[in-house]
Amino acid sequence: MKNNLVLAGLVLALSMGLAKGAELSVRLAKPLGQAVVEAKGLGQGRVGALLFSDDLTNWFPVAATDQLSLSYSEAPAHGQRYFQLLETTPPKLSSSSNWKTELTLPEDNFMVEFKGAEGGWTPPGTKKPKETQWTKFTVLMDDLTTVYFQNGKRLKFHYDFGTKFVPEFDDMTHMQFDSVTLFNAGRRAVMGAVLYSEKNSEYAIQFVGQDRLPASMVRFLWQQVDDAIEKPATLRGLYMPTHEQTDAYGEVESALAAIDVPVVSAHRWETGTDVVYSKGWAMGSLVFVEGSEIASAFRAGDLTSDDILLTDHVPAEIPRVAGIITLNPSTPNSHVAILAKNFGVPFYFEGNEATREGLRALNGRTVMFRTKAGGGINQSPNDSARVIELEEDLPESVLDAVAKLKAPPSLKFEAKKTAGVYTKPIKSVKPNDTEYVGGKAAKFNLLRKYIPKNSPDPAIAITFDLWDEFMVQRLTNGKSLSEEIAERMAKAHESGLQADLEDALKGVRKLIRNGEFVESQRQAIIAALEPFDKDRKIRFRSSTNVEDSRYFTGAGLYSSYSGCLLDDIDDDEVGPCGCDESKPKERGVFRAIKRVYASFYNNNAYLERRRFEIDENEVGMAILVHHSFPDEFELANGVAVSDYRKYTGSAFNMWSTLSTQFGATSVANPDTTAVPEVVSVSGYRSSNGSTNRRVTFQSRSSLLRAGEDHVMKWKSDYESLHALLEKVASGFSRYAVDREEYTLDFEYKKIQPDKLIVKQVRELPKPPELKNPIPILAGGSAMLRLYQGEHGGGVFSRHRLKSVWDVR
Repeated sequence: MKNNLVLAGLVLALSMGLAKGAELSVRLAKPLGQAVVEAKGLGQGRVGALLFSDDLTNWFPVAATDQLSLSYSEAPAHGQRYFQLLETTPPKLSSSSNWKTELTLPEDNFMVEFKGAEGGWTPPGTKKPKETQWTKFTVLMDDLTTVYFQNGKRLKFHYDFGTKFVPEFDDMTHMQFDSVTLFNAGRRAVMGAVLYSEKNSEYAIQFVGQDRLPASMVRFLWQQVDDAIEKPATLRGLYMPTHEQTDAYGEVESALAAIDVPVVSAHRWETGTDVVYSKGWAMGSLVFVEGSEIASAFRAGDLTSDDILLTDHVPAEIPRVAGIITLNPSTPNSHVAILAKNFGVPFYFEGNEATREGLRALNGRTVMFRTKAGGGINQSPNDSARVIELEEDLPESVLDAVAKLKAPPSLKFEAKKTAGVYTKPIKSVKPNDTEYVGGKAAKFNLLRKYIPKNSPDPAIAITFDLWDEFMVQRLTNGKSLSEEIAERMAKAHESGLQADLEDALKGVRKLIRNGEFVESQRQAIIAALEPFDKDRKIRFRSSTNVEDSRYFTGAGLYSSYSGCLLDDIDDDEVGPCGCDESKPKERGVFRAIKRVYASFYNNNAYLERRRFEIDENEVGMAILVHHSFPDEFELANGVAVSDYRKYTGSAFNMWSTLSTQFGATSVANPDTTAVPEVVSVSGYRSSNGSTNRRVTFQSRSSLLRAGEDHVMKWKSDYESLHALLEKVASGFSRYAVDREEYTLDFEYKKIQPDKLIVKQVRELPKPPELKNPIPILAGGSAMLRLYQGEHGGGVFSRHRLKSVWDVR
């Protein structure tokens, strides 16, 4: 039975198909200015639900009752809002001790602990607090007055509960079940979880779904679930949206604020202390900029390379700054983090709310910022960060001294050379052929050599020869492309304004994308792509000769693109794309190549070359080519940073930090606030060939659902992946700066049906060490004590000098 009503501006009512005995009405409540929708005469033993719609297509519940009437109020909406009264008979579920309609906090036996970080130590006699606990629930559209909680110990997933106990979902496949529970169209149930933190005396409710739920529906459902939880008054209730339900426009936050429910991050309980992503030091102005505004602030000059950035979150790419402090967790092995490590730029997440408020208060002030490793007699056992406010007017001599300490070293790299061919198969490329095919393509040879079954195949490299010929093509003004670029950039530098420089770079990128390949070049590339599937996307990845050098990694500065060979050989320029019908226009391989070439003049890439005073005539863009990995086939992706130490013979140790994310949400270039899983692995091989690996869980991915502890199969996938990385790392030694000890950066994926792929390896250069630096005392205080151990010095001298020093 359905009754319909429309609100437009203040109130406009329309009734359709009024049921016998039922009444649906609307009135304007004064003085609150609220539109009140009332339903009377509902059927005995039935559930009445009030649903709204803005388009008459998707309907969302905002009120429900099992009584004879209901009332709902809201502020009049702009435009039209339709309401529908729906009466249903509640379904009868199969009885079981594994579900119930009330939850008791804090000690309900349905609750399950999330897996905690391994390897910690709890002193004897100390009660270890529980990790965050969870249980799941389902609210059926035919009975919006009842919340069904499931036993998390027996039923880990909503699908298990639904297909076992709800008649409507009986015999459904996973795909069928998802289609009626995760999307607004055709929705038959709403699913979610209750999370409880013993440490914080808080509980949170979250809803899952691929489509975002409107604010008024979230408020209604939150109250329904909360009413079904028996808890002490001291427990605080929160709304903790999943990644897909992120409140982008603040509408949910406003709706829940009216009932005093805070909207919080999924990391509120996961990380409460500092997380250091890069160690180093910096002195400069602390400047707060929202993550979404960093690029525009840098362009306007409100943020400069000499400033220390304080931000709410770190996007996939940021300009060079002196230091980075984020108020939300970031990705440990992202390109931003790797570049920060390369340059010794301090970068950390501040998790303490009081400290965060203190940092905001320092906005615009000059500070000294340092992150350092933990350990040692006078240091914290964990990595730590410290920010100290400095005096207003520092002497120029101090500023000059600091600037000299931060001056970049002379960059050593191989100038590009002519190979005599446009392309080379990877098997004929040597790992030290950077001057012919760039660093990424050259090192890709190691993946094909040592792990051929777990690296992309086929693969080729496009040499600098094609780049050089492309850059000397003549424009309509008679100048070569490279001459035009040089003139534009010289003019842009005259004003000294960042905005002028960025405008010029944007114009240069457009100029390159509009360039043309001559027919002989096109035919040579098409012939080289013969081993590739014509109707499958091909990935063209940037590979310059200025990356992976002794002091410079270049991670994330350039861009990669996919192209479809079929679009270039089908004798027309009419879409859709031959490799992806969802794309209305053709996306050929030469379009992709030109876009990779254009990325040579990405803002940050160009600025870094200028900073290191690199001669533009000595560098260029080569390309690594292999098949693309479509998002729908990507089960996981990640970045590993591995420290390799070689011993005598074939013996070695390798310690790796694996940052892995669910699906295709990028770890290397994260464009969301989602945080990946972190797992550490140590591997050892003795001189006789025996191996041993230890896998340790550190923290979970924010994209995992309750009931999922790991992104990949535990522990087999992590051990198998590390075994692959060990093979490549061992073979890398002859090409490393220091053959005995080096750090490598790997990028990897897990694709359907169940295969691990390693797609990149590069050495991470270490920041140059200062020789005989002049110490800078920036204020603050330190507590020091004399080491009382067995090594170094005598027992009597140690005893006589035993002391604690409070330095201020």
